[in-house]
Amino acid sequence: MREKTEQARRYAADRTPDPVLEKADRAATAARANRVPLLAGGALLVAFLLIRRSRGRNR
Repeated sequence: MREKTEQARRYAADRTPDPVLEKADRAATAARANRVPLLAGGALLVAFLLIRRSRGRNR
């Protein structure tokens, strides 16, 4: 299974244009540097959506 996964990863990396790979690398680096704020923002978004959804059912 790992061999197939590695093979698919290499295939995708070979077929992806360099500018896209560079942008993805910058985005991943920024996400790692700001992990806590991103997790907190994600948790707030999930809570907001759950509250909004539950209020819509009460009407």
